[in-house]
Amino acid sequence: MNGWYFHYEGTWPPSDSIDPLIASIHINLNDEKVINSFISDESLEYMKRHGPVGARDMSTLNFLKDNNIPSYFSGCLTLTLDKNPNIKKQEYIVTVDVPKEVINFLKTKTNKKIYNVTQMAPLNMNKPNETRISLYNSKEKFILANGLLDLYQGASCVITNRLHVALPCLAFDTPVLLINNYTYDVDRFIGLNNLLRNTSLDEYISSYEIFDINNPPENKKDYLKLRNNLMDQCKKFTGYINNERKLFINYDNFYISLISKTSQNIDNCFRKNNLSYKKQINDIKSKNKKIYRQNQIILKQKKKIQNMELSNSWKLTKPLRFLKNILK
Repeated sequence: MNGWYFHYEGTWPPSDSIDPLIASIHINLNDEKVINSFISDESLEYMKRHGPVGARDMSTLNFLKDNNIPSYFSGCLTLTLDKNPNIKKQEYIVTVDVPKEVINFLKTKTNKKIYNVTQMAPLNMNKPNETRISLYNSKEKFILANGLLDLYQGASCVITNRLHVALPCLAFDTPVLLINNYTYDVDRFIGLNNLLRNTSLDEYISSYEIFDINNPPENKKDYLKLRNNLMDQCKKFTGYINNERKLFINYDNFYISLISKTSQNIDNCFRKNNLSYKKQINDIKSKNKKIYRQNQIILKQKKKIQNMELSNSWKLTKPLRFLKNILK
């Protein structure tokens, strides 16, 4: 078991039908529901029965230790990824989900091609916000993830703020810099960020020599112990190890189909929003007409009052109105 726990209640602890190796987990300690699930009697008994529990980060490890759960710092299973033998190193740079400020800065420092990508699969924009799900199905996301890994492996270097971009780069020997600009759930970085070169956005821009993209420094080797331990554990538990990732699809045709699917999603969303926009415009026009008619009525009333105030009868009755106001 390797994962971030959890997004949905009722997913922990797992079924008793599962005999797991809890190799690498992160517990979201920012969510009270998650904490309550993990400290329940059922959960504590489950983890003790299937322990020791591999903690992906130090915040999770401390939480487990505080609750007397046999546990250890394991790192993340993405450290065990193997290289695709078909991918060769090339002279391009990859940035993943970094601020535009970083990309513009890097363009002033190199003539190398910079590919800016995102780790996030697009959402189906035709679903209501509260039920919006990924546009791609599980198979498409799996293949797309494998393509991204190949992209990272072939890069001369990678700059990202994504933990699960940086850790695979360690496994691929691709020089990587982690930009620390997260403000939420930062606990999941504790312990893992020590394996990486990492810096704040402002520090990197003011001290570019931290990570020169034209001559990027090699990664730290501290991760190797964690990688080897995880691989040994998993092999011992399953009796199996996969030594390499393989190209198992025609990427050209696959990406053409994804581009088509994404374009259709955008087009449908645009049409839907366009219809909504037209309806809003028509509603505004209708309201403006009502306001115009009301203003016309007000103008007519004001005109009547002005005419009345200019009349001789109004002038002659002015003393009477004055006396009436005094008597009030």
